Amino acid sequence: MAGKTGTTDESRDAWFVGSTPEYTLAVWVGNDDHSPMWDVYGGGLPATIWRRVMGGISLKVAHFAFVHRQKTPPRAVPAKTSTPQPVEEETVEEETPAPIEPWESPTPVAEPETEPQPEPTAEPQPESSPTPEPTPEMVEPTPEPVQPQ
Repeated sequence: MAGKTGTTDESRDAWFVGSTPEYTLAVWVGNDDHSPMWDVYGGGLPATIWRRVMGGISLKVAHFAFVHRQKTPPRAVPAKTSTPQPVEEETVEEETPAPIEPWESPTPVAEPETEPQPEPTAEPQPESSPTPEPTPEMVEPTPEPVQPQ
Protein backbone atom coordinates (compact mmCIF):
# COMPACT_ATOMS: atom_id res chain seq x y z
CA MET A 1 0.00 0.00 0.00
CA ALA A 2 1.19 3.53 -0.76
CA GLY A 3 -0.38 6.90 -0.02
CA LYS A 4 0.06 10.65 0.01
CA THR A 5 -1.71 13.23 2.17
CA GLY A 6 -2.36 16.90 1.52
CA THR A 7 -3.86 19.91 3.26
CA THR A 8 -4.23 23.48 1.96
CA ASP A 9 -3.86 26.67 3.97
CA GLU A 10 -6.44 27.14 6.72
CA SER A 11 -7.59 23.53 6.14
CA ARG A 12 -9.88 24.53 3.28
CA ASP A 13 -9.08 21.25 1.47
CA ALA A 14 -7.73 17.97 2.76
CA TRP A 15 -7.09 14.80 0.76
CA PHE A 16 -5.56 11.37 0.82
CA VAL A 17 -4.59 9.46 -2.33
CA GLY A 18 -3.64 5.86 -1.82
CA SER A 19 -3.10 2.78 -3.92
CA THR A 20 -2.64 -0.93 -3.73
CA PRO A 21 -1.44 -3.04 -6.66
CA GLU A 22 -5.13 -3.52 -7.62
CA TYR A 23 -6.76 -0.14 -6.86
CA THR A 24 -6.13 3.59 -6.60
CA LEU A 25 -8.50 5.80 -4.62
CA ALA A 26 -8.47 9.55 -3.91
CA VAL A 27 -10.52 11.09 -1.09
CA TRP A 28 -11.12 14.86 -0.89
CA VAL A 29 -12.75 16.60 2.06
CA GLY A 30 -13.77 20.26 1.98
CA ASN A 31 -16.65 22.72 2.03
CA ASP A 32 -18.50 23.69 -1.15
CA ASP A 33 -18.23 27.37 -0.24
CA HIS A 34 -14.43 27.10 0.25
CA SER A 35 -14.71 28.03 3.93
CA PRO A 36 -12.03 26.74 6.32
CA MET A 37 -12.57 23.54 8.28
CA TRP A 38 -11.52 23.03 11.87
CA ASP A 39 -8.86 20.44 12.74
CA VAL A 40 -9.06 18.51 9.44
CA TYR A 41 -5.86 17.26 7.82
CA GLY A 42 -5.12 14.85 4.95
CA GLY A 43 -3.75 12.22 7.30
CA GLY A 44 -6.88 12.36 9.48
CA LEU A 45 -10.44 12.21 8.15
CA PRO A 46 -9.57 11.61 4.44
CA ALA A 47 -7.17 8.77 5.36
CA THR A 48 -9.81 7.23 7.65
CA ILE A 49 -12.40 7.35 4.85
CA TRP A 50 -9.86 5.80 2.45
CA ARG A 51 -9.08 2.96 4.88
CA ARG A 52 -12.79 2.17 5.44
CA VAL A 53 -13.59 2.17 1.71
CA MET A 54 -10.58 0.06 0.78
CA GLY A 55 -11.29 -2.30 3.70
CA GLY A 56 -14.78 -2.91 2.33
CA ILE A 57 -13.57 -4.11 -1.06
CA SER A 58 -14.08 -7.82 -1.61
CA LEU A 59 -11.14 -9.94 -0.53
CA LYS A 60 -11.96 -12.51 -3.24
CA VAL A 61 -9.88 -10.50 -5.69
CA ALA A 62 -6.45 -11.92 -6.38
CA HIS A 63 -3.86 -9.93 -4.51
CA PHE A 64 -0.74 -8.82 -6.27
CA ALA A 65 2.45 -7.47 -4.82
CA PHE A 66 4.07 -4.25 -5.91
CA VAL A 67 6.78 -4.96 -8.46
CA HIS A 68 10.27 -4.03 -7.34
CA ARG A 69 12.67 -3.67 -10.22
CA GLN A 70 16.16 -4.80 -9.52
CA LYS A 71 19.10 -3.08 -11.05
CA THR A 72 20.62 -5.11 -13.82
CA PRO A 73 24.30 -5.79 -13.36
CA PRO A 74 26.54 -4.11 -15.89
CA ARG A 75 27.52 -6.27 -18.84
CA ALA A 76 31.15 -7.03 -19.43
CA VAL A 77 32.47 -5.34 -22.55
CA PRO A 78 35.18 -7.30 -24.32
CA ALA A 79 38.47 -5.45 -24.64
CA LYS A 80 39.46 -4.44 -28.13
CA THR A 81 42.52 -6.24 -29.37
CA SER A 82 42.85 -4.61 -32.75
CA THR A 83 44.28 -1.24 -33.63
CA PRO A 84 41.56 1.40 -33.69
CA GLN A 85 40.63 2.64 -37.16
CA PRO A 86 40.13 6.35 -37.79
CA VAL A 87 36.48 7.31 -37.81
CA GLU A 88 35.19 9.46 -40.61
CA GLU A 89 33.21 12.40 -39.40
CA GLU A 90 29.81 12.61 -40.93
CA THR A 91 28.11 15.95 -41.46
CA VAL A 92 24.43 15.90 -40.69
CA GLU A 93 22.24 18.78 -41.72
CA GLU A 94 19.39 19.31 -39.36
CA GLU A 95 16.05 20.58 -40.51
CA THR A 96 14.55 23.51 -38.71
CA PRO A 97 11.51 22.23 -36.86
CA ALA A 98 8.18 23.65 -37.90
CA PRO A 99 6.67 26.12 -35.45
CA ILE A 100 4.26 24.59 -33.00
CA GLU A 101 0.72 25.67 -33.70
CA PRO A 102 -1.60 26.02 -30.70
CA TRP A 103 -4.61 23.77 -30.74
CA GLU A 104 -8.13 24.57 -29.71
CA SER A 105 -8.77 24.62 -26.01
CA PRO A 106 -10.80 21.66 -24.75
CA THR A 107 -12.54 24.05 -22.39
CA PRO A 108 -15.99 24.92 -23.73
CA VAL A 109 -16.69 28.58 -24.35
CA ALA A 110 -19.57 30.02 -22.34
CA GLU A 111 -22.59 31.08 -24.34
CA PRO A 112 -23.48 34.78 -24.09
CA GLU A 113 -26.12 35.43 -21.50
CA THR A 114 -29.58 36.25 -22.82
CA GLU A 115 -32.39 37.98 -21.05
CA PRO A 116 -34.89 35.56 -19.52
CA GLN A 117 -38.05 35.17 -21.56
CA PRO A 118 -41.41 35.47 -19.78
CA GLU A 119 -43.09 32.18 -19.09
CA PRO A 120 -45.90 31.33 -21.53
CA THR A 121 -49.44 31.82 -20.25
CA ALA A 122 -52.51 29.76 -21.09
CA GLU A 123 -53.65 32.27 -23.72
CA PRO A 124 -51.15 33.58 -26.23
CA GLN A 125 -50.69 37.32 -25.87
CA PRO A 126 -50.48 39.40 -29.03
CA GLU A 127 -47.14 41.02 -29.43
CA SER A 128 -47.25 44.74 -28.91
CA SER A 129 -45.63 46.90 -31.50
CA PRO A 130 -45.06 50.60 -31.28
CA THR A 131 -47.95 52.56 -32.74
CA PRO A 132 -46.87 55.37 -35.03
CA GLU A 133 -48.19 58.84 -34.39
CA PRO A 134 -51.10 59.54 -36.77
CA THR A 135 -50.43 62.07 -39.49
CA PRO A 136 -53.11 63.98 -41.41
CA GLU A 137 -52.60 61.64 -44.38
CA MET A 138 -53.23 58.61 -42.17
CA VAL A 139 -56.47 59.90 -40.62
CA GLU A 140 -59.56 58.75 -42.51
CA PRO A 141 -62.90 60.42 -41.99
CA THR A 142 -65.22 58.35 -39.85
CA PRO A 143 -68.53 57.53 -41.52
CA GLU A 144 -71.66 58.94 -39.92
CA PRO A 145 -73.79 56.31 -38.20
CA VAL A 146 -77.02 55.45 -39.99
CA GLN A 147 -80.18 56.10 -37.97
CA PRO A 148 -82.95 53.48 -38.23
CA GLN A 149 -86.23 54.90 -39.55
